[in-house]
Amino acid sequence: MRILSFYPIKTFKLILEFENKEYRIVDMKKFLQNEQGVMQDICNDINVFMSAELDDVVGTIRFKNDVDFDNTALYEAGQDLEKIVVKANRSYPVARKITRLPDNFRSKISKENERLLELLSKRY
Repeated sequence: MRILSFYPIKTFKLILEFENKEYRIVDMKKFLQNEQGVMQDICNDINVFMSAELDDVVGTIRFKNDVDFDNTALYEAGQDLEKIVVKANRSYPVARKITRLPDNFRSKISKENERLLELLSKRY
C-alpha cells in the first residue's frame, strides 16, 4: 500500500496518508527501538528525521541517510488516526449550547450594585 503524503512531527512521529485514504501515526522511536546504526540515527537526530521525503516511485518515506521503510511495515506499526481522535473526543464532555442574554439584561445582583453605587455617589 503506497504512501500518498506524510507530515513529520518533531516528537519523532510521522502522520502518513495511505492510498486507501487512511491516516496513520507512527512513533518512530518505538518502531526503531531495537535498531542500531543509521536506522537509530533517524530517531536520535532531529535533522535526519526531519529530512524525510516522499519517494514517489515506490510510495514510501526516504531519509537523507538513504534509509527507507517497507510501506506495509509502516502501515502495521501505525495507529489509525481517526480512532485516536474519536477516542480523545469521548473523554471530553459534550459542549452545551449557551444562549446569549439580551444586551439590556441586568441580573438582580447587577441592579443592587447599581443602586449601591448610586447611593455612594450621592453621599460622597
